[in-house]
Amino acid sequence: LDELAKSELRDADDSIAGLKFLYDEYEPRCYLFPIFEILRRLFLSSVLLVFYPGSMEQVVVGLFGAIVSLLVYIFGEAFVERDDNVVAVVSEFELVLVYFGAVVIFTSENTSEQQQRGTYSGYGFGIVLVVVIFAGIVSATCLILLDVFGCTSLHEAATKVLVSLPSAGPIDSRAAAGPTS
Repeated sequence: LDELAKSELRDADDSIAGLKFLYDEYEPRCYLFPIFEILRRLFLSSVLLVFYPGSMEQVVVGLFGAIVSLLVYIFGEAFVERDDNVVAVVSEFELVLVYFGAVVIFTSENTSEQQQRGTYSGYGFGIVLVVVIFAGIVSATCLILLDVFGCTSLHEAATKVLVSLPSAGPIDSRAAAGPTS
């Protein structure tokens, strides 16, 4: 209730109306979240350039930054809309898994053949990474569909879609039984 009152006060303040695009999607308690987002992007794109390109240090520091960022998104719940929080957490989790995959690939490329025996399949691991990357797109699509159909669960949305499909009519029991001799 306190957050709602703060949000209404913030929306009524004409002196900051021009800055609404900066804070509108965030909870009032998270008014500085755009600064965190800028720092996160700078870290993941520019700070990692300080390390030798393609080095294990660069990948591990990127993984650490992605994990910290994931924790901020999980525990911060900065977005006003619950769906935005879900998509943000899924996307950050994808980033962590991609960095983890980079660590695995880097490690496997820098080990001897004898040490690699019994490890993962590179092809299979690549497929898993592609599936993980598409998880964010799938979750965002599901949330959009839930919003379009005005539902609270995927089961409810699927039921509405199936009910709205035209039916073929009642099944004739004689036709279903097959030919008689």
